[in-house]
Amino acid sequence: MKDAWRKNRTARHAQISEVLRLAFDIGPESFDQLRTGIKEIIRFRDLAVHPSSKPKTPILHPALNAHVEWRFVAFSSDNAQKATSLSLGIIGQLLQRPKKRFPALVEYCEGCKTWVDPIVAAWESKLGLLWQRADTGSQSS
Repeated sequence: MKDAWRKNRTARHAQISEVLRLAFDIGPESFDQLRTGIKEIIRFRDLAVHPSSKPKTPILHPALNAHVEWRFVAFSSDNAQKATSLSLGIIGQLLQRPKKRFPALVEYCEGCKTWVDPIVAAWESKLGLLWQRADTGSQSS
Protein backbone atom coordinates (compact mmCIF):
# COMPACT_ATOMS: atom_id res chain seq x y z
CA MET A 1 0.00 0.00 0.00
CA LYS A 2 2.81 2.37 0.93
CA ASP A 3 4.50 1.93 -2.46
CA ALA A 4 1.21 2.47 -4.31
CA TRP A 5 0.58 5.65 -2.33
CA ARG A 6 4.06 6.92 -3.18
CA LYS A 7 3.66 5.98 -6.86
CA ASN A 8 0.20 7.56 -7.10
CA ARG A 9 1.21 10.55 -4.95
CA THR A 10 -1.73 9.89 -2.65
CA ALA A 11 -2.46 12.89 -0.44
CA ARG A 12 -1.32 12.65 3.17
CA HIS A 13 -4.84 13.14 4.55
CA ALA A 14 -6.10 10.26 2.40
CA GLN A 15 -3.31 7.98 3.65
CA ILE A 16 -3.96 8.82 7.29
CA SER A 17 -7.72 8.42 6.89
CA GLU A 18 -7.33 5.05 5.19
CA VAL A 19 -5.03 3.69 7.90
CA LEU A 20 -7.54 4.78 10.53
CA ARG A 21 -10.39 3.17 8.56
CA LEU A 22 -8.49 -0.11 8.49
CA ALA A 23 -7.77 -0.06 12.24
CA PHE A 24 -11.00 1.37 13.68
CA ASP A 25 -14.72 0.72 13.21
CA ILE A 26 -15.75 3.75 11.19
CA GLY A 27 -18.99 3.93 9.22
CA PRO A 28 -19.12 5.45 5.72
CA GLU A 29 -20.63 8.79 6.80
CA SER A 30 -18.24 9.05 9.74
CA PHE A 31 -15.34 8.20 7.43
CA ASP A 32 -16.25 11.09 5.12
CA GLN A 33 -16.31 13.45 8.11
CA LEU A 34 -13.03 12.03 9.42
CA ARG A 35 -11.33 12.43 6.07
CA THR A 36 -12.58 16.02 5.73
CA GLY A 37 -11.41 16.86 9.26
CA ILE A 38 -7.98 15.37 8.74
CA LYS A 39 -7.68 17.17 5.40
CA GLU A 40 -8.35 20.48 7.18
CA ILE A 41 -5.86 19.74 9.97
CA ILE A 42 -3.19 18.79 7.41
CA ARG A 43 -3.93 21.95 5.40
CA PHE A 44 -3.26 24.16 8.43
CA ARG A 45 -0.20 22.09 9.33
CA ASP A 46 1.19 22.60 5.85
CA LEU A 47 0.50 26.35 5.98
CA ALA A 48 2.41 26.55 9.28
CA VAL A 49 5.31 24.31 8.29
CA HIS A 50 5.67 25.37 4.64
CA PRO A 51 4.45 28.97 4.44
CA SER A 52 4.59 30.76 1.12
CA SER A 53 7.24 33.46 0.89
CA LYS A 54 5.12 35.46 -1.56
CA PRO A 55 3.36 38.48 -0.08
CA LYS A 56 -0.45 38.31 -0.07
CA THR A 57 -3.12 40.95 0.15
CA PRO A 58 -4.05 41.72 3.77
CA ILE A 59 -7.40 40.33 4.90
CA LEU A 60 -9.93 41.55 7.45
CA HIS A 61 -9.46 40.14 10.94
CA PRO A 62 -12.99 39.70 12.31
CA ALA A 63 -12.10 40.35 15.97
CA LEU A 64 -9.81 43.32 15.30
CA ASN A 65 -11.86 44.80 12.44
CA ALA A 66 -8.58 45.61 10.73
CA HIS A 67 -6.71 44.29 7.72
CA VAL A 68 -3.80 42.07 8.70
CA GLU A 69 -1.52 39.48 7.19
CA TRP A 70 -3.45 36.25 6.48
CA ARG A 71 -1.52 34.30 9.16
CA PHE A 72 -3.09 36.40 11.94
CA VAL A 73 -6.52 35.19 10.80
CA ALA A 74 -5.58 31.62 9.86
CA PHE A 75 -3.78 31.00 13.15
CA SER A 76 -6.14 32.92 15.42
CA SER A 77 -7.19 31.59 18.80
CA ASP A 78 -10.66 30.78 17.40
CA ASN A 79 -9.17 28.60 14.68
CA ALA A 80 -6.76 27.00 17.16
CA GLN A 81 -9.72 26.11 19.38
CA LYS A 82 -11.59 24.63 16.40
CA ALA A 83 -8.57 22.57 15.36
CA THR A 84 -8.04 21.34 18.91
CA SER A 85 -11.73 20.47 19.24
CA LEU A 86 -11.65 18.57 15.95
CA SER A 87 -8.46 16.70 16.87
CA LEU A 88 -9.60 15.83 20.38
CA GLY A 89 -12.97 14.68 19.04
CA ILE A 90 -11.31 12.39 16.51
CA ILE A 91 -8.98 10.92 19.12
CA GLY A 92 -11.74 10.49 21.69
CA GLN A 93 -14.03 8.72 19.25
CA LEU A 94 -11.38 6.46 17.75
CA LEU A 95 -10.29 5.27 21.19
CA GLN A 96 -13.82 3.90 21.64
CA ARG A 97 -13.77 1.94 18.38
CA PRO A 98 -10.61 -0.11 17.72
CA LYS A 99 -11.26 -3.18 15.60
CA LYS A 100 -11.33 -6.23 17.84
CA ARG A 101 -9.18 -8.21 15.41
CA PHE A 102 -6.25 -6.08 16.57
CA PRO A 103 -5.92 -7.05 20.27
CA ALA A 104 -2.79 -4.97 20.80
CA LEU A 105 -4.60 -1.89 19.46
CA VAL A 106 -7.62 -2.60 21.69
CA GLU A 107 -5.31 -2.82 24.71
CA TYR A 108 -3.45 0.33 23.70
CA CYS A 109 -6.71 2.26 23.30
CA GLU A 110 -7.91 1.13 26.72
CA GLY A 111 -4.72 2.50 28.26
CA CYS A 112 -4.99 5.77 26.36
CA LYS A 113 -8.57 6.29 27.51
CA THR A 114 -7.36 6.73 31.09
CA TRP A 115 -5.50 9.85 29.93
CA VAL A 116 -7.75 11.12 27.16
CA ASP A 117 -11.18 10.69 28.79
CA PRO A 118 -10.46 13.27 31.54
CA ILE A 119 -9.23 15.74 28.91
CA VAL A 120 -12.39 15.20 26.85
CA ALA A 121 -14.54 15.63 29.98
CA ALA A 122 -12.76 18.86 30.95
CA TRP A 123 -13.05 20.24 27.40
CA GLU A 124 -16.72 19.37 27.15
CA SER A 125 -17.55 20.84 30.57
CA LYS A 126 -16.14 24.20 29.45
CA LEU A 127 -16.79 24.29 25.70
CA GLY A 128 -19.55 21.79 24.90
CA LEU A 129 -19.72 18.28 23.52
CA LEU A 130 -17.13 17.22 20.97
CA TRP A 131 -19.35 14.61 19.29
CA GLN A 132 -22.80 13.08 19.41
CA ARG A 133 -23.07 10.06 21.69
CA ALA A 134 -25.44 7.33 20.48
CA ASP A 135 -26.48 6.50 24.04
CA THR A 136 -27.43 10.07 25.02
CA GLY A 137 -28.60 11.58 21.76
CA SER A 138 -26.49 14.63 22.61
CA GLN A 139 -25.35 16.91 19.83
CA SER A 140 -21.74 17.83 19.21
CA SER A 141 -20.75 21.47 19.25
